[in-house]
Amino acid sequence: AQLGGGNAAANVEKALDLPVEMVFPHRVESVEMLRSFMEKNQHWKLKYYLSLIYWNKGLLEKAQELILQCKNDPDEVIFYLTKAEMFPNDDAMIDQSLNKALLINSDNWRLNMTIMERDLDKGNFEAARKLSKKYVKRYPDKSRFGMNYAKSLMGLGAFEKCISFLNDLNVLPYEHATYGRVIYHEAGIKASYRELERKNYRKALHFADMAKAWPRNLGVGRPYDVDERLDDFIKALAYEKMGITEKSNELYQAIADYSKPTHAKRNSKLLLQLWALKKLDKNDQAMELLNEISEKNEKNVYFQWVKAKYLNGNAEELKNSILNSNIVVGIY
Repeated sequence: AQLGGGNAAANVEKALDLPVEMVFPHRVESVEMLRSFMEKNQHWKLKYYLSLIYWNKGLLEKAQELILQCKNDPDEVIFYLTKAEMFPNDDAMIDQSLNKALLINSDNWRLNMTIMERDLDKGNFEAARKLSKKYVKRYPDKSRFGMNYAKSLMGLGAFEKCISFLNDLNVLPYEHATYGRVIYHEAGIKASYRELERKNYRKALHFADMAKAWPRNLGVGRPYDVDERLDDFIKALAYEKMGITEKSNELYQAIADYSKPTHAKRNSKLLLQLWALKKLDKNDQAMELLNEISEKNEKNVYFQWVKAKYLNGNAEELKNSILNSNIVVGIY
């Protein structure tokens, strides 16, 4: 549609009176139109809309320049959330943007979601816990608040509380909706290992069994192939400490017999498989497995760490290299 020359300016003014939230200009064809409007009108919304198009097309510097030209004129929260997102490596800019947004509307749920997730990223778990708990109550249908609350509990070491909370949280299923179960599993594993260290072996078994569960309310079903070597190894250790050798050896054998699905990549749980073989006095089989895997996985950093750890090599340097990288490994 084209704007008639006589009423174009009036229509622009009407558009500028409308809020920018949920407006996502992205077409290249809109660039020329917005530029022509900006020749006569320097309203921040025109610069904002044009910046979104540039950002969408990968022209980040041009988008940032336009956002900075807006200064502190904008009076909508969404502008400052966008600004914070557009300068991900500038902590001062992000803090300034979020603080300005708080002055406009401190109850905005998107703003508070951003603040609590920033607290989580920075390790400010208690601040994230307080804020996310407040918004879980206010918006019980938004499971992302629940996920953030669970993450804050994990960060504070409140593993049992995290499990209890997740047992009551409902997450609608969607493609790749695994994160709720990921937190649930991690909480179970960490609670189990902590009880193992405290020599509370029955509680360690209890939490290890919980870690293996796939609660339906968390929005994801159990895959056909699940790597449970870590869960089973903790259980085996607990049974071994309790003197129940038959059950511990049964679990060690299950770990030793694990066969990696063709679609999966090698991960650090291979070390547990090697240790299980060692527990069963099958050192030769452990070395055979290690040598067999070596031929195809020498470039796999996880395998390099496993090999170094098992053979008493320099595993610490490799571990730090992995932790400081952006390498992603399949969770299950």
